[in-house]
Amino acid sequence: MIAQQCEILVRGFARVGIIALVDEATGYQKDRARDSLAKILEAWVAKELQPYVRTFSPEFYEELFRLRGLPFPPDNPKFRPQYFGVLTNDIVYERLAPGLLEELKKQASKDEKKAHLHRRLTQEVGHPRLKEHLASVTTIMKLSDRYQDFMAKLNRVHPRFGQTYLLDLEQTDR
Repeated sequence: MIAQQCEILVRGFARVGIIALVDEATGYQKDRARDSLAKILEAWVAKELQPYVRTFSPEFYEELFRLRGLPFPPDNPKFRPQYFGVLTNDIVYERLAPGLLEELKKQASKDEKKAHLHRRLTQEVGHPRLKEHLASVTTIMKLSDRYQDFMAKLNRVHPRFGQTYLLDLEQTDR
């Protein structure tokens, strides 16, 4: 079983490595999207190993750092302020489905390693929906100048489940 998983990884890495070498030789690496090699790897890696493929894009964190007024990239590339977990829960999980965050936390409390809530989502529905949501959220982040502006747009496009928002009833566009 472990040998089969290693073989899957080696083949996926080899394919990605060959593509990267060709891109480097042709000068295409500058035009290639930052995460395109990760997408190729994701398409080839077995579903049971997919939880280890990056779900949250570097762009998501780059924009979150920008909106929060923090320098990017940080000195330590793996550094994320601790409160980013609270922000991620609000921005992502509380807006995906009703009661999702509580259920994911309940499942996580049973595990030794409690991080990575996204790894508990189903491959058929949860994970694809998360990817769609993250793409939409990242776009909203890019369109926002400040964190408050981002939150106002996010609340309009992806409101939290179970929360009622005031409607702006003024008709200023006429």
